Amino acid sequence: MKFEPGNSQKRGINRGLAWVAVVNATLGMFLMGYMLSVINILQGYLTFVVFNWDTATATQNTSFLNSVATIGAGMGAFLGGNIAKSLGRRRSMILTDLISIVAVLMTLFANVPIMILGRLVAGLSVGLHSSLVPLYVQEIAPREIKGVAGSFIQLQCCIGSLVAYAFGFLLPTVSAEVQVEETSSWRLILGFPIVISLIRLFVLFNIVNFETPSYLLSVKRDEDAKKALAHFYTGSTIMEEYDTLKKASEGEIRQGPMKYSSLLRPQYRSRFLIACFVSLLQQFTGVNALIFYSTQIFQQSDSGDGGSSAVLLTTLFGVFNLLATIVSGQVIKRFGRKTILIWGDIAIASCLISIGILGYSEQYTAIKYFIMLYIIAFGLSYGPVLWIFVAEILPDIGVGVAILLNWIGAFAVAQFFQPFSEAVGMPSAFMCFGIYCLLSLVVIVWKVKETKDLNPHEIAQLYCPTVKSEEVSDAENEIKDSSPNKDEIMELIGPSI
Repeated sequence: MKFEPGNSQKRGINRGLAWVAVVNATLGMFLMGYMLSVINILQGYLTFVVFNWDTATATQNTSFLNSVATIGAGMGAFLGGNIAKSLGRRRSMILTDLISIVAVLMTLFANVPIMILGRLVAGLSVGLHSSLVPLYVQEIAPREIKGVAGSFIQLQCCIGSLVAYAFGFLLPTVSAEVQVEETSSWRLILGFPIVISLIRLFVLFNIVNFETPSYLLSVKRDEDAKKALAHFYTGSTIMEEYDTLKKASEGEIRQGPMKYSSLLRPQYRSRFLIACFVSLLQQFTGVNALIFYSTQIFQQSDSGDGGSSAVLLTTLFGVFNLLATIVSGQVIKRFGRKTILIWGDIAIASCLISIGILGYSEQYTAIKYFIMLYIIAFGLSYGPVLWIFVAEILPDIGVGVAILLNWIGAFAVAQFFQPFSEAVGMPSAFMCFGIYCLLSLVVIVWKVKETKDLNPHEIAQLYCPTVKSEEVSDAENEIKDSSPNKDEIMELIGPSI
């Protein structure tokens, strides 16, 4: 495919390799969804078969196994930006996969302290994935597929959760009254992430065995950046992409070394604060609280059949989330980021408030329909858009801080929603989430800017329009002088084009 000036649809792109890189990277989010869900399906088996815990001990230990993963994830998200900056994106993902393998091996021991420590380390790897994957996808994906590619981040997380739940059907039904003989099935379920990590490592060492062009330019490895671009682009598109990335890189270099304090500079302050706000807002839409509470609501709406359909409805809840996330790629590609956040916020708030109103009137049968509508709205909007938007507008360490806040929000909702809902009632709790979303709509309309199809330099100017025009002109002249000419491009990529 040859590039024709003035026709962005005819740019020369190696879509096949680009998608291999994207899908392989987002397997990290598959691991995130799987690792965070797997204890939920295993807790009965661990309680009654592996460890023979009493009720109090089971509550305490399963709580530790789940909560320490969230704590580790927050640590990993915070460290992810700095690790990506010092080691590079590819080597950081390799390190994260090795950490994942070690963590999983630790959870295979039938020893509670070692298993809890393994879950902490697993959470660390999950947090690293949550920072590294959006950053890598943002830098590696051509803009023509960036929206769809970004939706794969949330999609893989949904698939990971569903696979974990599907493995739960391999386990026998157990309880204090029903005892079964222990088998190796629980270790196979806990150990499955090792397979995914090995697949990622194979691809990173043998197929996508190079760094992202943006990172290479940031460390002044311009020739390596040209070679990396030649993997994904053909013909004149290589020069076009090089000029664009070089312009953004030169602007960052002029601003000095990037530190956490740099995020509060005028060039970054506005977009850093809005990214943090959107990151927290994703959790305060109440998605994790609704997932936690949905089974009880479904049981209440079973019309006296003993709750037999609650499991089916919960599974359907997950399926709708997955299907909405699959569709979200095309939605994001067509409508952009800000529009989706606005309409997603309105839809989510409407569903939450409706759930609250129906809860007050005890119309539980109708509530389940709004729960399904809620997860569809979330899967089309806040679920996937967060990962794309934050990575688009922030540098590497900024992404780490924003995702850290997302994990802090997840921890807060997980820890405090249940006592809060018991104190004020479930309907009031969901009404609070809905009202918060409506109030947040003001900030989204006022402060969020559309970044669809914009390159990093254009995004920087969008959020900081006071950049001096002479500085931009100087940067463009520098880039023009250092840009590869046609002969250099042909020498770099060979005669195959």
